Formats: sequence, structure tokens, C-alpha cells
Amino acid sequence: MPIVLSDLEISTEVRCFFALTTEAVFDYGNDRESFDEKGHRVPSTRNVWLGGNRHAQTLIVVYSVVEAVAMLTINFQRFSNLDNLAVIALGTRVRREQMDWIRQAFPRRKIVLAFGNDLAARITDIKAAAWLQQHYVRISYHDQLVTISKNETTRFFNAESLTLVAYKRMFGIRNNFRTMKPKLFNTFLEQIKYDASRRHTD
Repeated sequence: MPIVLSDLEISTEVRCFFALTTEAVFDYGNDRESFDEKGHRVPSTRNVWLGGNRHAQTLIVVYSVVEAVAMLTINFQRFSNLDNLAVIALGTRVRREQMDWIRQAFPRRKIVLAFGNDLAARITDIKAAAWLQQHYVRISYHDQLVTISKNETTRFFNAESLTLVAYKRMFGIRNNFRTMKPKLFNTFLEQIKYDASRRHTD
């Protein structure tokens, strides 16, 4: 049976933060994200979805609003002060112009990148962090080896061990960005859907 938003155990505080209703539809300006019995649709867009307090010190950046709902549901104890939190969803493809806008609109913020656990998501962590600092990086992947070039320097990473922290350490980069990952799944939504399906079958 398909999982819909009402099947998920989401706290009242998180529901209020995202203004959740029975229709899980989120407007990106030129397109919409939806999550219903037909599935989860996330747009590819140059716009963003923005929620929370624009003056908050902590900014969470994700692919989708529903992923942010799942992340905050699972990690509510870490982010219980929702008044000091903003969330930006970017859609399926993270673009440099979106990062440029975030850098200009949210200077000197603590930024949490929550793009998932697979290799594409971890590469997105690095691209997003680089663009937020106006750095240009080239990233390629072949035979379990990720090659990253920045300025005149090139470094090589094993695909399994590639993380934003490893990238920052190898290139001597300091910033106020960090990542948050689900422990056993590629996404927080997968984790919360798995927990919901177990409740329905127990």
C-alpha cells in the first residue's frame, strides 16, 4: 500500500512549521512538489521553496520539502527550536544560481546540507558548498575513484569514503557548512517511510 503524508508520525510542531495539510503540495513558484498515493514528485527548477524564519541563524538545504519534513521528524531533538530555523528546497537538480541566491540572501548562516547518502548526494554536498563560497570545482568519477580539481590543485578520493569533511580537509577549506545524513538509508524519507510500513504490518 502506498505511503502518504498522513501515514507518517510527524509531530504537531513540524506540521505547523511546514503548514502541512491533507494535500501535500509545495509551491516553488514555477512548479510544484507533491506527495500522495501516486508517489512523490519533485520538480526540476531554477526556483526554490522557502520555509521558516528568514532571519534564522540555521539554514537547512535539501532537494525536497518532504525530505526536510522527514529529516526534522527524525531529528526533532536537535532542531527543537524551530523559530530559529529556515529550510530551502531546491528540486531534483541543484544549480549554481540557486547557491548564489542563498549566499546573497542568507549571509553568515550555519548551513546544513541534507542531500542524502549515495554518491550523487555526497558530490552535491561538495558542489553546493563550493558554490556557496564562490569556488569553482571540477568533479569526475571513474572506476570507484572521484577526482576533484580546484584552482591548480587536484585530489583523488575513494568513492565510498568521499564526504564534504574529507573534501574540506584535503583542500584546507574552512566554512560554516556541515552535512546531515540518515544512518541506514539513502534519504530521511526512505527511513521514515520504512518505519511507517513496519507499523502497518506489525
